[in-house]
Amino acid sequence: MTYAQNMQEFRSGRGRAVAIRVLMIVQLVVLGLSVVLGAIGLGQLGHDSAALTVAGGLDVLEALLFLATGIVYLTWVYRATANLPALGSMSVLFTPAMAVWGYIIPFVNLVRGHQVAATIWRESQPPAVGEGGFRLPRSAAIVNWWWALFLV
Repeated sequence: MTYAQNMQEFRSGRGRAVAIRVLMIVQLVVLGLSVVLGAIGLGQLGHDSAALTVAGGLDVLEALLFLATGIVYLTWVYRATANLPALGSMSVLFTPAMAVWGYIIPFVNLVRGHQVAATIWRESQPPAVGEGGFRLPRSAAIVNWWWALFLV
């Protein structure tokens, strides 16, 4: 298969990545408003406070945004995994469907999510070539840090 044939199979996941970014920013803004209104409402606990009611509504909105972000993220994982062969990856460990299910299945997601993200990171990078012309192993340190923060 030639490079041109591989690139014909490539479909960009940029739109999904932008959607994830926007959803996360909106989610953080709603979360911040919810915290501020919750603090105001708790400060006026003796009074009839509408701030707590609004904060409760914002909590529901934040949960819905979290769910929407998760769904869009899983569609991005599917697309990114499907694109790896078009990028020249020869060692893909997961099908796109297996990659998505790895995030959904309880307890499996604690390990498989990291494996999928590290595979996407390593296999989508250009190959590193040493002095002798041999390929060097790629590092996924940024994925390790991201996953550690996620688990914490």
